[in-house]
Amino acid sequence: MKKITLKLSGMHCTACSVLIDTVLEELPGVKSSKTSYAEQKVEVEFDPIQMQVEKILSTIKSEGYDAVI
Repeated sequence: MKKITLKLSGMHCTACSVLIDTVLEELPGVKSSKTSYAEQKVEVEFDPIQMQVEKILSTIKSEGYDAVI
């Protein structure tokens, strides 16, 4: 398993963080997603064989948020 922390922008409330976690945890190979609205970041634990960082970034962007490593 690999763990990355991404800086987020575009979140307006704690419901945004719940949405990000829900969407990411549905991706194959993602074990966990912990999004902090207060810190504007997300920590994602995933299997790098099944999931690439680029796919995680594009999934977050498809929900209307920006994410960078």
